[in-house]
Amino acid sequence: MNIEKEIKIVLTEDEYHVVNTIFKWDNEYEQINHYYGSSDDIRMKTNTYRVREKEGKVKLQLKIPEKYEGSLHIKNEYEKEILVIPDVLRKEELEEMTGLLFLEDKSYIGKLVTWRKQCLQYKGIEICLDKNEYLNKIDYEIEIEYKDDYPRGVIDILESYGIKTDAFVEGKNKRYLKEMIRVRELKENGT
Repeated sequence: MNIEKEIKIVLTEDEYHVVNTIFKWDNEYEQINHYYGSSDDIRMKTNTYRVREKEGKVKLQLKIPEKYEGSLHIKNEYEKEILVIPDVLRKEELEEMTGLLFLEDKSYIGKLVTWRKQCLQYKGIEICLDKNEYLNKIDYEIEIEYKDDYPRGVIDILESYGIKTDAFVEGKNKRYLKEMIRVRELKENGT
């Protein structure tokens, strides 16, 4: 298990282009998050169950929320490499991976594609600029993951460009689920 500390900031398209000019990007790549869940996961905020494809590797990942404070997200993160993208995440596999108890399997619900730029210029800090596409929608965000002290210097840089850094932001999984519900309700209502 790993403890993940990150600041998530949803950006407008214009802010995305501004941030793109602020930092020097060390890597650029595409990653695909395949999301899993049950009917309960769709209506309420729970853990993130996903399989991530990135740079030729496939990893099963589970994120369990510990704390949300404004844009700061702290989660316990479990991960293991797998060979194929499954249709169902079996509860036994999740239990083996985490040592926790799960009541049901998690079925495949859809995917989100991210085009990511990564900056590794600051010690102990990873800055990721993301363009996300899912369910005929595009959104933008910056994630600042850090190991030790709060990355005040990076936050100050963003704020100096007028980017709001302290608003509560839902993660990709929650945004995906909300959009999935919205699309489903539109179809049910015939609009």
